[in-house]
Amino acid sequence: MRKIFAIVLVLALATGFACAEEAPKVFEFRNGIRFGDSMEAVMEKETFPIYRYDRDILKVSDVTLSGFPSSDIRYEFEPNGGLCQVFYTYNDVRHANRVTKEEYTEMFRMIEDGLTRKYGEGEEIFLPDPPEEFKNRTTNNLFRTERTLSFETYEIKIEHYMNEYHSGFDYYCKHHLCYTYSDKYENPNDLVDNDL
Repeated sequence: MRKIFAIVLVLALATGFACAEEAPKVFEFRNGIRFGDSMEAVMEKETFPIYRYDRDILKVSDVTLSGFPSSDIRYEFEPNGGLCQVFYTYNDVRHANRVTKEEYTEMFRMIEDGLTRKYGEGEEIFLPDPPEEFKNRTTNNLFRTERTLSFETYEIKIEHYMNEYHSGFDYYCKHHLCYTYSDKYENPNDLVDNDL
């Protein structure tokens, strides 16, 4: 059963992260969504059911992304401005199917391979072990990579990370992709960044 699941996942990732022959001049998400789009434009372009989660946040919940069921998309906007950050959370099967840490790690590597085919090699970020008192009862960041795509007037930072969660006797992981837009010419202190 695991072998079939792994084959299906590889095929899904292969189609989800199509290989790019040359870098595009404009960065686009699925359905033509771009950084700088208004909230109304994103709602119009998004084909999944989408709702307003907060004043500057739109959310898509419980959809299948790149073969991962029960996943989410979160679109964040500058106050009274355009789209500046997008989070993909691949929840996958979670604790319902008792997936092991090794299997979650394999899934991380599969996603990472897809990102490498599309955007090039990422930089692996060293993550120190959490303090002993936090182990087995909190969220731990297990793996993390970062990439920066450079365009004429802006950059896109892509962060890929896997968190593990302990809840009672349950253990599960989530895979996250965070895309952050930054204008090359604005004050670096004003850049939007992910601090998870």
